[in-house]
Amino acid sequence: MQKEVRYRYASERIDNRVFFIPFAYYFQVRLGTVQKLLSWLLLYVVPTSFYMFLQSGLLFSFTFSGLFNFALNDLLVLLLVFNMYELGYIHNDTYSTLHELTPALRLYPENLVFFYRNAKKIFSLRIVYSVIAALLLMLLNGFAWGVLRVVVATTTMSLIFLWYNYWRGKWNVLLYLFLVFSRYLPFVLLYPVSYRYIFLLFMVYPFVAWLERFSMPRHRFNFMKVFIPEEKSKTLFRLAYYLVCIIVLHLSYICLELPQLELLPFDMLALYRAWLWLYLQHHSVKNYLQG
Repeated sequence: MQKEVRYRYASERIDNRVFFIPFAYYFQVRLGTVQKLLSWLLLYVVPTSFYMFLQSGLLFSFTFSGLFNFALNDLLVLLLVFNMYELGYIHNDTYSTLHELTPALRLYPENLVFFYRNAKKIFSLRIVYSVIAALLLMLLNGFAWGVLRVVVATTTMSLIFLWYNYWRGKWNVLLYLFLVFSRYLPFVLLYPVSYRYIFLLFMVYPFVAWLERFSMPRHRFNFMKVFIPEEKSKTLFRLAYYLVCIIVLHLSYICLELPQLELLPFDMLALYRAWLWLYLQHHSVKNYLQG
């Protein structure tokens, strides 16, 4: 059976060095534009850092040395987690596509040739990066339960991504929720765990990303056609999701007498989605809605 190739090049040229550099692969191969990078920062880095900061207790016992330690912890967890998540992307874009009937090609032929020649070196170096980040976390925090939780969660995330890469087809959408959330969860495991922050991190992006996954063009589930009948409908769907979130969550927090500050990422993302929806009425954005 002949394959139906879908080309998903995010950049006009992809430097082979991105295989070795944390975050560079994701930017050049998956994002491709500064606008999408800013969106990633808002959707991933801001919420994870925010709830990690609240969980650290610095808001009520602020010191500059504490802030410095928190910033180091945040950067190390980000490196540990996302470097391994990038490894999942690399595996998906190089090995998983070989077994798909409708593969999405994100790497140019010269990049694939380079990767297959250097695969062992690339995977080994990536793992070393995350091991070093984990060791530095231990050096900074001691051999604490929080560090162990982060390492276990990151390892589990990598295994979920491996499973996801080999489980191709319509129903791997069921695993997608756990995959996306697995890259958020480690950030709220280093300090004493708050289940409220875990829930908020789950709702701030993983849940809506999972709902959207039911509307992929190749496998659009019937129940999602009501909310997302076509790709461009996602912009309004995302705005509606965050508007519902801020209304329900703020009302719940008022009734429960919880601090409204905890909902700041939802407020920011609601404003961002509203601005983006208005902007797209008269403009186009490169690579927008191209996963």
